[in-house]
Amino acid sequence: MKHFVSKIPLHSLCLLGMALLFSIPYRVSLWVQPAWLAYLGLTLGLCVLFGLFLCPTAPVKTPLTLRKYWLWVYVALLAVPRIYWMFRYPVAAEYGDMLPLIQLAGERFLDGGFPYTEYQLPWPLPLTFFPGLWMSYLPALSLGLDPRWVGLGCTLGCGMLLFKLSQTRLSLGVLLVFALLPVFTFFTVNGHTPPFWLMLCGFGFCSLRAMPLRAAACLGLALASRQTALILFPFAVLGWWRAYGLRGSLKPVLVTVGIVAVFCLPFFLIDADAFLLEPIRHYKELAQAYQQGAGDPSHLLDTFGFANIAYVTGTTGWLSWMRLGVWGLGLLGCLTFAKTPADHLRWMAVTALFFTLFTPVPWIYAYFPFWILACTAPYEPVAATR
Repeated sequence: MKHFVSKIPLHSLCLLGMALLFSIPYRVSLWVQPAWLAYLGLTLGLCVLFGLFLCPTAPVKTPLTLRKYWLWVYVALLAVPRIYWMFRYPVAAEYGDMLPLIQLAGERFLDGGFPYTEYQLPWPLPLTFFPGLWMSYLPALSLGLDPRWVGLGCTLGCGMLLFKLSQTRLSLGVLLVFALLPVFTFFTVNGHTPPFWLMLCGFGFCSLRAMPLRAAACLGLALASRQTALILFPFAVLGWWRAYGLRGSLKPVLVTVGIVAVFCLPFFLIDADAFLLEPIRHYKELAQAYQQGAGDPSHLLDTFGFANIAYVTGTTGWLSWMRLGVWGLGLLGCLTFAKTPADHLRWMAVTALFFTLFTPVPWIYAYFPFWILACTAPYEPVAATR
């Protein structure tokens, strides 16, 4: 098996397969009954692809040529559909409540208020994000612009960095999937995490370019934006320690921690409960509501993972242990098998993807940042030609 997978361009095929699985839950919910079987099939399919992404891959004999031409085509494909849908749909809670929440919190902060409070959308909702995410939208809000221009800019930034890392036609195919699949396009229009995508993408790009302080700055911003990003920090520390030694790894670690402290510590000191504990309580309430609707086929529109199986079977207690086990095994695997910065990125991304499979509310968009992080790891190298 190992010999076989080392003969095919596995990494690109896995990334393409993941993106396609993210796009088909609704169709699967129509074709496959009962609903739990559709959930199980999608989830196991992702598990296989995540695992194969860690296997050896073959060099590709078709290097990417005409790069300037493809760059302009790619930027157009990224930008035009998203701009079109931005003008078709307003920022409104019925299309997605996170971006309106960020808009309200940002406006409150610009007016001098404390943003970590409850908002009416019209349903009550607390601000659940660390400051790095919602603060990314402050420039647009302060100028009275549509905050989605920030998301578009961050998406284009991700695309440019990934294109610069792309070396083969097949890896370009992965980028075209990112540009064209509706599941990514619509989330850029109505979603809220493209700044987080760019932070992780920048971390991967700088790590591969041996720029540890810039990579640390990007990771610090990511950790100051999303609570779940904290699981990535030990992988980064391990990579810096291996690349630069104990003393050389101290600077990037301090930069990362310092950036997180600058963004998060003031809000924590003002009201630790509202900043740190209220989002956790809200997430638990959300998981309980999701559990009450377990087995509903419409959930396949938004989520898939092991949580629904656990809710249907009444075995939710093992989800937390599985997340802990996945994180521990991923870190052990990285320590044992990762040799290069690209290896570390793959282990980091795959561990985070597996971790997301066991979250209590496995929204599809929660996989996107770590899929993009996986895209930063070099795909198949270009085979040497005679």
